[in-house]
Amino acid sequence: MIFKTALLQSTVNKILSITDNLDRNKWKENLPTSTFNGFQTKNIISLFPKELINEILFFNDFNEKLFHLHFIEYDKGGFQKIHNHEKAEEHSFILYLNTCDGDTCFGHPLNIKFEPIKGRLVVFSSDLWHYALKNWKDNKKVLVGGIGKK
Repeated sequence: MIFKTALLQSTVNKILSITDNLDRNKWKENLPTSTFNGFQTKNIISLFPKELINEILFFNDFNEKLFHLHFIEYDKGGFQKIHNHEKAEEHSFILYLNTCDGDTCFGHPLNIKFEPIKGRLVVFSSDLWHYALKNWKDNKKVLVGGIGKK
């Protein structure tokens, strides 16, 4: 299952006001991740008011099931290696916080690509294998979340 929609720019701007002002030393993820040539936070859900979470995930009670949020900013040449989240959550999402290159790809059997467009929200089953191509033009910013803890 993959669901795609677009959020209001005002919602994205609220998120950026949080992520752009993060203390990177305090919130940097120190565990191994699939992110290469970029910065990834620990779980930052505590920084998001419930009203904002409701604006991001406004369907299927996903707002009530959200338990994990992290912000990723890829430097030029940054990417995400292939992985899935099947052991951690029921559904996952990617919210693009800017328009750039570095498509997100979902592998076999779907073979679908999503171009990073500011405000685009992609929600998907956590067992789907996915990765991000290298971005070469600009830094890429995404908010990623886990829905329905396993």
